[in-house]
Amino acid sequence: MKKYLTFSLFLFLVSCIGCSKNYSIADVTKPEAITIKKDSSQGNVHRLKVVGKGSIEGTANIALIVNGKPYRSESLTGDINFLWDADWYLDSAYIEYTPVSVKRGTMVLKYNFDDI
Repeated sequence: MKKYLTFSLFLFLVSCIGCSKNYSIADVTKPEAITIKKDSSQGNVHRLKVVGKGSIEGTANIALIVNGKPYRSESLTGDINFLWDADWYLDSAYIEYTPVSVKRGTMVLKYNFDDI
């Protein structure tokens, strides 16, 4: 039993649940195609979480694309604070950022792929 508990604790510590990466939109006035990926050390993915934070002067759209169509999307203006949290079984995700009339601003995507 003690070996089982030690092994379980080890798996918990080395898994990537809660690990996250940041991606900054380089220039919020220009469209950007973004591909995010799991770490090569991760196992099978079962969940994707993306948090968008920042502020823009103007309006823009952002979408998580699956099979060429928006799966999750947001219309952005002013202060940005959104969360996408979904069952996910792919090793990467494709996001399209499209400014409509943005003059300036900043935006960061914080994301993580949870694995088994």
